[in-house]
Amino acid sequence: MGVMSSPRPIMVHGTVGGPGAFVGQEGAFAGAAAIALPGHPLGTGFASAPTAVGFVCEMARRVPQPRVLVGHELGAALALEACLADPGLAVGLVLVACGPGTPPTSGDDVDAVVAASVRDADGSAADLLRRELGATTAENRTRARMLAADLLSSSDLAAVDVPVLAVAGGDDPIVPPAQVEALATRLRSCRVAVVPGARHLVMADAAREFNLLLAAFLARVELDAVGT
Repeated sequence: MGVMSSPRPIMVHGTVGGPGAFVGQEGAFAGAAAIALPGHPLGTGFASAPTAVGFVCEMARRVPQPRVLVGHELGAALALEACLADPGLAVGLVLVACGPGTPPTSGDDVDAVVAASVRDADGSAADLLRRELGATTAENRTRARMLAADLLSSSDLAAVDVPVLAVAGGDDPIVPPAQVEALATRLRSCRVAVVPGARHLVMADAAREFNLLLAAFLARVELDAVGT
């Protein structure tokens, strides 16, 4: 019988916003940490997928095991690739609003991105998203699109050997549930959860529901380890 301490969620944001997208999770889970990708909004974004994946691996390794990587769209794709590159990196994966093919990237119309991402256009999540989007340069948005094109399409996702939870927003117009379910079929051990009414930024738009799903997944990973 194995013994595992509580897994620590290591969160990787996508192109829709930055690390602030996970503000509702950082304070809710012990040991949680959010990785800030260069260029979102500070610094220069990555020009190549291997560099970006290596960065995620390096930053995640700074947090003691056990780790569960939690990624949103582009961040989910990077988390998947990181686990393929470094099989011992995490004991579980949570993929939010991530579908097959090129991960989506945010457009230049901030109001349109906000409307697609959260239901309350006047709420705190929308305000934070506007600030993060407004601080990201056009050059870094272009770099993110180029990076996204290099991820997942040719990867053998069946080689991922940790439990996976794929979360979709029921009303996500960017990555609808069918796309999330299509990605799940390429993974060996993946469960899909759809949050009714949530839009693209599920963890901010439906923080309570998302946190319940994440807490249940962390407990499942911990219990599975105890039973082995």
